[in-house]
Formats: sequence, structure tokens, C-alpha cells
Amino acid sequence: MNPTGIDSQSTAPAEGPAEGPTAPPAPPALPAPAPWWRGTRGEWYVVVQFALFAAIALSSRLWPTQPAWPAVVTQVAAVVGLALMVSGAALAVWGLLALGRNNLTALPYPPTRPR
Repeated sequence: MNPTGIDSQSTAPAEGPAEGPTAPPAPPALPAPAPWWRGTRGEWYVVVQFALFAAIALSSRLWPTQPAWPAVVTQVAAVVGLALMVSGAALAVWGLLALGRNNLTALPYPPTRPR
């Protein structure tokens, strides 16, 4: 001990320049998006959907030998089909408007990067 009564080998921290506020750390970098053909966001679901829609649309052309429906059934089916198409179109428009511009995507999963 020295004459002041303070041990010269104390474990007190050395005084250096005062530390001021530091900048927040940078956010981690986002990984590069995967190619569309890898299907990480459900791209293949969309491709299969379009293939099924095409098969349904072409089904009457693929089996032309099927017998025709009676006239009454054809008329009722046309009216019901038209009503379903109009209501489906109305629901689609409502859904697009409810989603908003920033959330619109054809894929089943949302975009990974914010817009």
C-alpha cells in the first residue's frame, strides 16, 4: 500500500474516453431471392392451377363423342353457370380491393421483401 491508503494494484477500470451513444447495429442482409423454378413461394401451385383450368376448358373438346344433354338441363345449367360466374367475378373484385395494392400476389405465400 502507498501512503494514501490506496492499493496500487486495484482492479478498478482504467479511465478512458467517455463512450457516447452508438449507432444501432445494421439489420442483417436479406438473402438473395431464389429462382422462380425452385418453387419456394408456391410457384408450382400456380402452374398446376393453370394446367387444371386448361384441362377443364378443353374437356368438352377432348371427348366430343359424349351424348348431348337434354335442352331443359342445358338451359338451367347455362343460367346457373352465368350466376356463378357473375358472383365469382364480384368476389374476385372485392378480394382484390380488400387486399390492397401492396399485398397483391399470385403466389400462395407473401413476398419475403417489404415493398
